[in-house]
Amino acid sequence: MARRPRHDWTKHIAAYQISGMSVPEYCREAGIKVGTFRVQMSRHRKEERSGFQEYAVSSDLIISRDPRGGLTIRGLEPSDLAAVLGAWYHAVSR
Repeated sequence: MARRPRHDWTKHIAAYQISGMSVPEYCREAGIKVGTFRVQMSRHRKEERSGFQEYAVSSDLIISRDPRGGLTIRGLEPSDLAAVLGAWYHAVSR
């Protein structure tokens, strides 16, 4: 039996949010089932309501904020520093 591909849902959701595409369009291009993507988006929204937040600076750069205010940055390249600082300011000024 073939293994299903593992997806980084945070990156997919971030890419979708900045894509300007509809969910079906994004899923078709990414090779993801629409229903599966909607389930993952729902889980993502529940995490946000629980105090865990993620900010998509780009499809590869994600800033996460936990309920205690701690920040995690994934996918940082030196050339992304200005975008990171802008997103960081947004995250901590809420």
